[in-house]
Amino acid sequence: MALAMYLTNNSADLEACRHIDSENRAAIESRLTQNDWRDELITSLSGEVSKLSFDAIAGDLGGHIRDGKLVIRCIRLDYSLGRDRIISPDTGNKWTKILLFHYVRTRAQESSPADGYPFLSSKVVL
Repeated sequence: MALAMYLTNNSADLEACRHIDSENRAAIESRLTQNDWRDELITSLSGEVSKLSFDAIAGDLGGHIRDGKLVIRCIRLDYSLGRDRIISPDTGNKWTKILLFHYVRTRAQESSPADGYPFLSSKVVL
């Protein structure tokens, strides 16, 4: 798994690896160039969030409305989400975007199957 993650971020190094034959190299490269599934998930989640009534859910999330945008605190930062699906401040981290959109979409009510605690309880550390 570590090699796969490394090659995803450093695909040029695949050519330099003398331990992988050309047939396997081609198979690996074809998989590396596929679309990132996280982009599709972000698009789907942000679409769902853009249809929600921010006024109705802001209180459930411990947030508020400013200039028509939902403002919430997450990971010790204030983020605003607009109907245009843009998160501000911009985060290049796809996992952060997924977390934010999921958090808003579920209105912080979804439970984690691993520990049984409601997602809402994570507000304390967010």
